[in-house]
Amino acid sequence: MLTNWNFDGKFLVDYPRAGQGTITNWFCYAVRDGQTTVSGVLSAVEYTVRKRMPVSDGYSLTDDDLTILLEHLLDPEAEEFAAFILERESLPPEERERLKAASGKIYQQEYMASEQPTAKQLSYLKYLKCETVPASKLQASQLIDEILKAKK
Repeated sequence: MLTNWNFDGKFLVDYPRAGQGTITNWFCYAVRDGQTTVSGVLSAVEYTVRKRMPVSDGYSLTDDDLTILLEHLLDPEAEEFAAFILERESLPPEERERLKAASGKIYQQEYMASEQPTAKQLSYLKYLKCETVPASKLQASQLIDEILKAKK
């Protein structure tokens, strides 16, 4: 049973971030279009990649990326990724949404941890009589939550 929305393997690491999403979608589309085996998914993705070549400017993947992808479709990592997508797509809709939401929360927290607290957060913390100066948006949010929870 899957416990994570995102794939932990190495298959996608050689591609640009935006391109990783595109590649993942191609695997998902193959499953949604009826592919039920790893080899079927890989064949469908190969067909999609060949259909997309040559790519136009501004696309998330270059022709070089697609050429590398075609080669990587023969690797065990591609089979592992296809198996992961088959399993993920077979989950009940509620479970897929739960995993997807949890993944989004992780990305949100990573982003908030990299940003300075907002003036509004700092003002609210001052209003709440908090003397701790947060280092990030995430820490400010956590402080606000802790103070409000303690007041209940």
